[in-house]
This record gives sequence, structure tokens and C-alpha cells, in this order.
Amino acid sequence: MLLLKSRWSEAITELELALRIGGETVSFRATDAFLLSSLAEAHLGAGDLAGARSCAEQALDRATRKTPLWAIPAHLALGRVILAESGRAGREQIEVALASCEALIERTQALFYEPHVHELRAQLARVLGDEALWTHEMNEALKLHTRMGAKGHAQRVTSMLS
Repeated sequence: MLLLKSRWSEAITELELALRIGGETVSFRATDAFLLSSLAEAHLGAGDLAGARSCAEQALDRATRKTPLWAIPAHLALGRVILAESGRAGREQIEVALASCEALIERTQALFYEPHVHELRAQLARVLGDEALWTHEMNEALKLHTRMGAKGHAQRVTSMLS
């Protein structure tokens, strides 16, 4: 919730605490990649690109070794970090992250992540100057968020489209 409300500092504190506490249990290690992806997003929101990249890379490494499902948010976080760091120069790396997400979504049927893939693709399109693709991808994200009943995400995307 803190991430959705852009409360970056609080999110960082809470996620770091969860990782510290959870790191002491074996069962928790299956979800640490997801928490690291969330922490990467919080650092990115706070403007800490180095912290965001570090967390996203750790998340991707752990997810790849343990739980492929959690590699999806890790790829998304890393794609957003690369976009923030490099802009259009990071296009190829971002497209690799997007393709990895799509393959993992198909493999795991984690359809919840599909609209987030469209949002990242839209962000890349905007940086590349393709407003038509940005609009198309954001509308696709909105359609999927709405279909899933993700009202908060749908409202956020709607406000970006208006």
C-alpha cells in the first residue's frame, strides 16, 4: 500500500525490516525476491537509482535461482530502473526485460502482471517519442486492470491518460 501511495521512505523502512526479520526463516526465503523487487520500486520512487538497481538485480538473481514467478516483478523493476538511468539508450535492455516478463507470464500464468508490462512498454514508447504507442499501451493496461478489478491501478492509469 505504501508503494501505491508513493510513500517511498516509509516503504523502504518497512520492506527493509521485513527482509531482515524474514531472512531468519527458511520459508520466507521463497518470497524475498518479491520484497526486493518492491524495495527496488521504493528506491526508484525516492530517486535512489543505485539502491533501486542493486535491489532489482538481487531480486532477479534470487528469483531466477528459487522462484521464477518472482522474476516477473524483478524484471519490471529492473526495466524501470534502466529507463530512469539511461532513457532511450536503455531500449534494448528494457525490451529484453519486457520479453522475459512475457515469457514468464505465459509459463506461470501470472496474468496479474500483464498490465504492468503494458505500462512499462508505454513508458519506453514515451521516452522514444511514440505517443500513439504510449496511448495504446496505457489503454491496454487500463483495460486489463479494470477487467481484474484492480481499481487503484485503473484509477492511476486513468489519471495518466487524462
